[in-house]
Amino acid sequence: MATWRFVNFDFKESELLADLSGIVSDLKSASELCDLLTEQIEKQPMNFKLIEALNCALLVKYARPFASGVRKRVPIDIISELPEEYQKDHEWFIGLRNKYIAHSVNSFEENNVHAYLVPEERGPKGISSISVQENRMLCLGKDDISRIKRLAEEIAQKITALVEAERKNVLAFAKSFPPEDFYNQKLKPVKVPSRDDVNKSRRRR
Repeated sequence: MATWRFVNFDFKESELLADLSGIVSDLKSASELCDLLTEQIEKQPMNFKLIEALNCALLVKYARPFASGVRKRVPIDIISELPEEYQKDHEWFIGLRNKYIAHSVNSFEENNVHAYLVPEERGPKGISSISVQENRMLCLGKDDISRIKRLAEEIAQKITALVEAERKNVLAFAKSFPPEDFYNQKLKPVKVPSRDDVNKSRRRR
């Protein structure tokens, strides 16, 4: 029985394939989180903390492929070629992630300080206590969840086509090397990140 094995193909020419595959993974995760969030919204009694956590995870996962980082972003033309309705939805979801989930900027979160007054019939006028009323959006509505799921799947499908095309390019590049170069190669162990790596960019060739 033949034993198939693999070796690392760590070249600059393979970076785009790796990046595109990571993008598809994030978008598929976003789509799956849509289903989990919808499932939790329909449950009674609602688990509000879990719903909020899933909502945050969904918006972060969706926005991740469009943010700057070591990995390449979703190509701009992927978004510009979408129907106008999809483009508006995309901008809205990215704005929600940037201005509400990642940073406290917009009116989707308000923390209002209230001063409770001593009832006049109970004595001298005055302030009896101070409290803060927290108002914030818990999660997307079902219609918005359907829209972001549709968006994630549409963009993932387009990126998947790029992945398949790039896979062929990388295979052609790999075949330009003598096969012995790879058969003689020892598989490098997977590097497990440590706590010290949290603020370090991962290395690329």
